[in-house]
Amino acid sequence: MKIVPTTGENWIRLITWPFKGLVLAYGVFYPFWLYSQPGVPGTIEGPDYSVIEKAALAYLFVAIALLLLSGVQSSLSDRRGAFWSAAFAVLALIIAYGGTFHPHFK
Repeated sequence: MKIVPTTGENWIRLITWPFKGLVLAYGVFYPFWLYSQPGVPGTIEGPDYSVIEKAALAYLFVAIALLLLSGVQSSLSDRRGAFWSAAFAVLALIIAYGGTFHPHFK
């Protein structure tokens, strides 16, 4: 078993893992953070909303990076990797912007 990737396809797979992990971590911890806020459950007011805006912007960059890496994987004939990278990019957009435009946010 080799620890360091030897092919370009494996290097791209390795590069996508931190982005995919970030998507999963935010998706798991965001609901807990949201409902731990004081006030009405699901409502964010004041300075805490700026945290959500910054996270949504970061997720836009994560989604763009994953889509670009998906294109690279597709050009390297790694269709399965390209599919999963694109799926994680769409998931990042849904998690970030689906919650941001929720009607309870003020």
